[in-house]
Amino acid sequence: MTQEQFSGEVSHTSVMIYQRYLLSFQTNPGNYSNFRAYLISQRWTLYKNLYNERMLEIYARTLAYDKRRVTSIILSGSAKKLTSMGDYIGMPTALNSPDGDMLITAPEIVKTVTKNYWSKLYMQQDMLNVPKPWLLTLSITEVQN
Repeated sequence: MTQEQFSGEVSHTSVMIYQRYLLSFQTNPGNYSNFRAYLISQRWTLYKNLYNERMLEIYARTLAYDKRRVTSIILSGSAKKLTSMGDYIGMPTALNSPDGDMLITAPEIVKTVTKNYWSKLYMQQDMLNVPKPWLLTLSITEVQN
C-alpha cells in the first residue's frame, strides 16, 4: 500500500490499520524520513514484542511441565525421563539486516537460515553418558546376579 504503483486489493482491516499508522506518522514522524521506513520500524517493534510474548509463554509452559515431571517422579514414576537428550535449538523468528534497520527478505538468506534451523533440529544427537546410581542398588544387583 505504500508503493506508488500498488494496484492490489486489501482487506478492510488492512486499510484501517494503514490509516491508523499513517495518522500516527503524520502526528509524530520521529526520526523517519518517509512513511515506509516508519512502517518497517513499527513492524520490527511488533516482531520484537511478539517474540518476547512467545518466550514468556514458552518459559511458563516449560516451568509447569518440569514441575509435573518432578511430581510424577516423586510419586513413584521413572526418573529416566529426566535425562536431557541435547541442546535447545531456538526457532528463528525474524532476520535483521546487518545495520539492524530492516527485515531481510532476500530469498536465499531466508532459505539458508531455514535450512540450518531444520538441519540442527532433526540432526541425530549422541546419547549422553550420565551416571545411573539407581542401577547400583541392592535390588538391581540381586536381579542382575
